[in-house]
Amino acid sequence: QNKSNMRVEQQGGLDRPGGGRAKKSISKQRKEEYRSIMSNIRDIAAETLTGSKKRQFEDFKAKTLGGSQKTKGQNIPYKILMGMKKKQKSTDEYRKQRDTENKIIGESSRS
Repeated sequence: QNKSNMRVEQQGGLDRPGGGRAKKSISKQRKEEYRSIMSNIRDIAAETLTGSKKRQFEDFKAKTLGGSQKTKGQNIPYKILMGMKKKQKSTDEYRKQRDTENKIIGESSRS
């Protein structure tokens, strides 16, 4: 009898065998409640998002629910993509030439 009382006292008192387990369950409940509240706040705030921010949020939400991330964003036709790359290359060359003429060391402020 004495040994069993000592075990109960070591575990957290005579009232609750097992000690602080009730406290842990309360903190778990609070964490769950906090997570659900934050989730609700995010959902409400997401209603105002537009464009890429909205897509990012949808990806985040899908990931948290166990889904996979979307693989690609917007598709661009190959011919247009090549034109964009060509224009970017010529713009970079122009900036580099301008910087050397103006004797600016390093890259331009625009990148």
